[in-house]
Amino acid sequence: FFAGSPIEMRVAARKSLSQAPIPAAAIEVRVISTVEPPRVIFRGKTAADGTTIIRGNIPAFRDGTAAVIISAQSPIGSDEVKQLVKRKK
Repeated sequence: FFAGSPIEMRVAARKSLSQAPIPAAAIEVRVISTVEPPRVIFRGKTAADGTTIIRGNIPAFRDGTAAVIISAQSPIGSDEVKQLVKRKK
């Protein structure tokens, strides 16, 4: 992920053992930073096949560090993935 850039990606929610899709899982994408308050850049739910397309924009920042947190919640549990945001040079 790069600061100030659009993102588009497909995420999939699956059961850990069977790998069966999890429909209607709540997906949220937040950007956290050491210099700005957290921002939610996407909220949605997975389709019947357990996937959704995330579209949004990573905010631009000049100082500090930032990360993208993609979280999923469903009646059977929750999980999240974190990735650092890079600044364009």
